[in-house]
Amino acid sequence: MRRTPQATIPTTERKKEKHKCTTLRSPGPRGDVSVATTARLPVDARALTEAIEDWLGDPELESNALSFGRGLEADEREELPDAGIERLRGFGFHRYFVPARLGGELRSAEQLLMLTSAIARINRGATSTHVVVLGATGDEDTPARRRHSLFLVDRARVLSGEVDGLPRLPTYGLRGCDISGVAFRDARVDPSCRLGGEGEGLELALRGLLITRTLCTGLSLGTGDTMLRTAGGFLSRRKLYNGAASEIPYISESLANAYLSLLVAECESLVAMRGLHLYPEEFSLCANLAKVQVARLVDANARVLARALGARSYCARRNTRASSRRCCGTAPSSPCSTAASRSAWTALRSSSSSWPRLCARTVMTTGACRRGPFGRRL
Repeated sequence: MRRTPQATIPTTERKKEKHKCTTLRSPGPRGDVSVATTARLPVDARALTEAIEDWLGDPELESNALSFGRGLEADEREELPDAGIERLRGFGFHRYFVPARLGGELRSAEQLLMLTSAIARINRGATSTHVVVLGATGDEDTPARRRHSLFLVDRARVLSGEVDGLPRLPTYGLRGCDISGVAFRDARVDPSCRLGGEGEGLELALRGLLITRTLCTGLSLGTGDTMLRTAGGFLSRRKLYNGAASEIPYISESLANAYLSLLVAECESLVAMRGLHLYPEEFSLCANLAKVQVARLVDANARVLARALGARSYCARRNTRASSRRCCGTAPSSPCSTAASRSAWTALRSSSSSWPRLCARTVMTTGACRRGPFGRRL
């Protein structure tokens, strides 16, 4: 789990800040959910991130069911921590996938981006109860672009046939995440499960992809934050040449550059996510830009921090915040190197001149910020 810095909010601003009353079950002293309380969840995205961080507890405490030590153990067993899922349910994380006007808690896409960055874990292929399916519904006489429809399927309530989860795919990182698929065998679903009109599946899927790929930048940001904290924490404690290793010029420069790159990545992610509200007609451009550049910046940071750690980047110790190898090891392939992302990379190169203008529009619309993303002071 990712830990974000605590932003200081003046008392006068706290009084003005809007809250929504939600009944939660607060974590007990050992990190288990035990004591029923009533909490007020903030509407502000940054304050909401702080709220979920407090809810998850201190990851440095071994008594916390979601500590880094226990997380490392679960990763070694290739298991997703059940305690973490229950804790998120207690917080009401699932309610932020539904807009407030439809009974959920989501008031801006930025809220979901911030929450995603704080958790930085996804995928429940085999264990999910519902799946969204893009299925063929047209025949040969139907135009190609209208041959598919989108369905929300309850796996336990198909009219006939079977729905089974597929084995988990082996991955380099996130070994506990259920990255797998779903198999349908002669399954039939009720027509009421269809999302949108007949034949609109491809159009809806492409629109949704623009949003989800931008939200996925939060996963990169959460990973990048933990990498930087893991490397910086170790190097500040490591003694070399009568001082901390972090004071060596090369090391301090590497850490500073990695921190700056992470801030740039967060700014790009926030600008793109706010674009869904501020300039939706240009959001497809912003989504491609953010998806490519944020992942590249975090990948570059991984290589830089691995060099700064040296051989220690291959160590995994229970008493450290996380596995250095998992955090700072270089993946065999980058998400940006896949064929699916090449079109996004082309868009990035051909339209990079538009980025400053889009950023300026965001600043003019939302007002100048005294703090950087996630409360960091610039």
